[in-house]
Amino acid sequence: MAREIKFRAWHSVLNEMFPNVQNHINDKVWAFGSMLKDPERFIIEQYTGLKDNNGKEIYENDVLEYTVFDFTDNDTQFKGVVKWIGSGFIVTQIPDKLCNGDYGLELFWVSQQDCELEIIGNIHENKELLNK
Repeated sequence: MAREIKFRAWHSVLNEMFPNVQNHINDKVWAFGSMLKDPERFIIEQYTGLKDNNGKEIYENDVLEYTVFDFTDNDTQFKGVVKWIGSGFIVTQIPDKLCNGDYGLELFWVSQQDCELEIIGNIHENKELLNK
């Protein structure tokens, strides 16, 4: 089964998120083509094809709260940002002291091992989540 391709866009001047921008290509002043031509104002974010435990769609730049389980019952709670790196979506840990945001856990793996994965915000509307 193929992943559904969807996009949203953050408008950095209006501080507003535009959902489902692929459906408004010739429909609005904020046309998708214009967004691509103006990366200073529009940040295009792709849907990962996954949902959190509340059924909310996970997009690039969402901040997730998740647990990493291990065999010794030292389960650890983390916050992380969804990013596209190379050929897939990852979740980088907040704060990221080791990798400078270039490495993280594969998002699909995180979603499979933690059934309580939850979106707690995004990097645009909830900047305070990026600090510990």
